[in-house]
Amino acid sequence: MRYFLLIFSVFILSSSDLISQCAMCKAALESNIEAANMSESSEKPSGIGINEGILYLMAMPYLAMIIFGIFWYIQNKKKKITEQIG
Repeated sequence: MRYFLLIFSVFILSSSDLISQCAMCKAALESNIEAANMSESSEKPSGIGINEGILYLMAMPYLAMIIFGIFWYIQNKKKKITEQIG
């Protein structure tokens, strides 16, 4: 179990540079960036940080499941110990 957690942690920490998004978000971002490049304004396009936001929102359910799993594992381990003692 510890090896699985170690490998999983290394995988999660090493994949921080991955960028993924849905097709609609990608199309909107590409048109936004192209429009900003054509206008030659000094303002940054509004879609620059959306990839990080998508990754943040995508990670939350997985983190919630991991935390729930850890608490469940700890509770079951405590229950087995008390059954063995009593």
